[in-house]
Amino acid sequence: MLILAAVTAHADPLPDLLASKTRASCSRPAAASGGNPHPGAEQLYAGSFRIDEAGVVSGQELRFLYANEAWKALPGLREGKDCKDVWTVVGRKVPAQNCPTCAFGIEVQVDIDTQATTCVRRLTPDDNHFSTVYGIVENADGTVEIRFKSGKPLGKGRKDGDAWAWTSDQTCTWF
Repeated sequence: MLILAAVTAHADPLPDLLASKTRASCSRPAAASGGNPHPGAEQLYAGSFRIDEAGVVSGQELRFLYANEAWKALPGLREGKDCKDVWTVVGRKVPAQNCPTCAFGIEVQVDIDTQATTCVRRLTPDDNHFSTVYGIVENADGTVEIRFKSGKPLGKGRKDGDAWAWTSDQTCTWF
């Protein structure tokens, strides 16, 4: 099975990690938002990458937004729809930083793929291009953990050969 339909070129031998995710309910009670249902979405990050023999990293990072009913009901340009942001990831393997359990790190440049992205740009104005370092924990059972440079967890996934794939926990975001 494929890791993510949108990332097949980067981690094709890995299981579909999104298939096992259950959807979170992102419906804020009306009382919490002044009596009206509050627009928002379930948010989930996922990614996959490969590291070649020279330590060059390539892959994709994605953000999925699943609109709640209140956001879908808004008129015009504020109307919410399920969508995804897609970023291209390039970089290099580096020593781990701030993560004593990490096997290594990856220093990456992440750039929005406007052709593959379906979310309107107003939803991610500050995240079109960024650089970061992720720490990679490799467990003996083939599972992996991806960590931010700070050491804080980003996601969990699997490794197969030179391919890694991960998903984050779902969160709710409000508009």
